[in-house]
Amino acid sequence: MRVTGRFPHAAGACGLMAALVLAAGLVFCAASSAADFSSVFGRSYLPDSRLNDSRTDGEAPGRRINLGTHHLFIRCRGDTGPVVIVDTALGSVSLEWRHIQESLARRVSVCLYDRAGYGASEPGPLPRTSARIADELHILLERAGIAGPYVLVGHSFGGYTVQRFAGRYPASVAGVVLVDSSHPEQYERFLAAPIGLKTAPSNDRPGIRGFRFATPTLHPNLPAGVRDAVMHTLLRQPTRTAIAEEFYEFRRSAAEVREAGDLPDVPLLVLTRGRRVYPHTYRGDLMEGLWMRLQTELAARAAHSAQIIANYSGHYIHLDQPQLVVDAVSLVVDLARIQLSAARPSPAAFPAKPAWYAFEGAAWYSDGFHTRRVMGPAYPSQNGYRSPGWSADPQMLAWIGGD
Repeated sequence: MRVTGRFPHAAGACGLMAALVLAAGLVFCAASSAADFSSVFGRSYLPDSRLNDSRTDGEAPGRRINLGTHHLFIRCRGDTGPVVIVDTALGSVSLEWRHIQESLARRVSVCLYDRAGYGASEPGPLPRTSARIADELHILLERAGIAGPYVLVGHSFGGYTVQRFAGRYPASVAGVVLVDSSHPEQYERFLAAPIGLKTAPSNDRPGIRGFRFATPTLHPNLPAGVRDAVMHTLLRQPTRTAIAEEFYEFRRSAAEVREAGDLPDVPLLVLTRGRRVYPHTYRGDLMEGLWMRLQTELAARAAHSAQIIANYSGHYIHLDQPQLVVDAVSLVVDLARIQLSAARPSPAAFPAKPAWYAFEGAAWYSDGFHTRRVMGPAYPSQNGYRSPGWSADPQMLAWIGGD
């Protein structure tokens, strides 16, 4: 792959710009075609005066919530806690996660939202850093009446939001899933010898303006039902400006994630791409090795964590192996429910239905879930991962609460 003025391959909303883009977690999207916007979004998604906070007709009802400075759009499905909150990659919109939402909503409540400037959310105050984004998400959830604690899912740059949110609001977090997430030290470590790759801008705001007009190619696995709407959404100048502003502040966001401190003591699952994306060169080998080390370090941020390799995925695991993402989130939801049940025992609090997750096309790179405190009687097998499901069994609760 080579770095050019265009993004040669798009994922979901847009594509990687060779090594630079993946290392930065950047997925810049512009758009080149219009679409029947309302056919996918429903009226509540329209980026004009018809947007409001009430549920409207159309296949994708959602709400815009007033944060005081701007409105953010959120769409929730399902009715069982703990609520799953998804934050997307830099340059991606929530629409590309809708198929994941629909699959998960059969057993848990899932909310997708668009960061300020993206999709049907209004532009927000500058700077567009992870600290501001995480605080805005916290306000959004409070004002939308969506009670925590939450299972947070962050893809790529969205992983910064999740890590910052979890560090700043630990009591509001029940679990974390990082999907090929950005690492807070990746800029410095890609820049260091022998790789020497600059993955984010320094203080060159004019230098990133060209990204606002790059032309994407949609990921081939992006669901057909949202392809036109994604392109149409990303044609809007507010979205492209938001992408550029987030990229401009990428290094500052990384620093804010570092400042947020440790993650809370909740289940953490790190999903890492298994398919090579960097060039087949010595330098490319170094970049692949570094990315894997960074992912492994993310998994080490929590005592009770696991890292799973998505064998057949590039950076966009939710598009390359969507069922694997569903399985990963479902497992963390199960573990979070066990912890919450132990802290606030209530036999009727959560479903009592055991679950089986195949994790097809994946390899368990590390597994720290097998402690009495978190897992109870749950275990991996050769073909998948069996969850204990939910019960008020005293032995299980005693197991969870043991030292």
